[in-house]
Amino acid sequence: MIKAEFTKPTLTIECIGKKAFWSGCLLGIFTAVSLQFFFIYMRTFTLIILFLLERDIPNVYFEYFNIFFAAISTSLGFCVTTIFWLRGYNPHIKKRYLKTMAITNAALSLCLTLFLLSKLGFVLFSVVFSCEGALLWNEMILHDYLILLILLPICIFLNQWNMIRLIFRTKRWFLPILSAYLLISTLLFLLV
Repeated sequence: MIKAEFTKPTLTIECIGKKAFWSGCLLGIFTAVSLQFFFIYMRTFTLIILFLLERDIPNVYFEYFNIFFAAISTSLGFCVTTIFWLRGYNPHIKKRYLKTMAITNAALSLCLTLFLLSKLGFVLFSVVFSCEGALLWNEMILHDYLILLILLPICIFLNQWNMIRLIFRTKRWFLPILSAYLLISTLLFLLV
């Protein structure tokens, strides 16, 4: 028989706290929109340099990257939401090490993804676009590694959801959060 002190609390707005829940949701959406604007700014900078180098990249390349950046921005916004939901003292969470692990995992996912995007997107940018292989590089990413553009945001989102499931009994929360994730990603994609 399961003892009462080892059962997980059910995920509810009252369990997280109304103020913390809504503040975390708004902070996550703000982070997603801010990151999407940052990615738009950096892509515009890239286009200006490409036009100065008189290189032309077809628009089909940017559609895939627009979807990727919208989804990755939303995933990173969900990381910030998770951190904000679990910070501070919550008497409903019995195992503190799970809460600490979830916060650390969300911060690691956030920092590692931003580091990966900055390293691959901006350091290799000067190498790739200074030679004649700019179109070849984009074709290689889209044809050989397109699955990575799809799986990276999904893995980050599901990783954060798994951390929440370790702490709370989620019951029917997955479908509303997944639909909110898809709605925000679609709106950010249409923003571009």
